[in-house]
Amino acid sequence: DWGKKALSSDDPLACGLCYYFDLGDTVDKKMAFRLFDASAKQGNELGAYWRGYCLQYGYGIEQNIEDAFESYLLSASEGLVNVQFRVGFMLS
Repeated sequence: DWGKKALSSDDPLACGLCYYFDLGDTVDKKMAFRLFDASAKQGNELGAYWRGYCLQYGYGIEQNIEDAFESYLLSASEGLVNVQFRVGFMLS
């Protein structure tokens, strides 16, 4: 099972996605957010995206649109087109 393999890795993004989408043993949005946050702090643009997504919708953490936007900006500045679209939508 690749979900369990990802959970045993040192990659916080992979582990966060497992907790977010129940690819291991349980859904744990709080743990997923903490792992996405760690990934973003390591400079991972996808980690920054998922951190922003959780913040925007209040998954695993209290909703915070301003912090979500800042996280999306970080991710968008790395060239992720779908996140650039999300930033544009939030600005409109």
